[in-house]
Amino acid sequence: MLRDAILERLARMIGPETGVVAVSMRLIKNLQVDEKGTES
Repeated sequence: MLRDAILERLARMIGPETGVVAVSMRLIKNLQVDEKGTES
């Protein structure tokens, strides 16, 4: 699924100021992706 692919990529992003993965810091909440691939 596209949502899972997006979350997988975000899980690799490390915040430049904190050095911590953004997903681990719970900065990404309630990611929704529709059939057209539009996220919100």
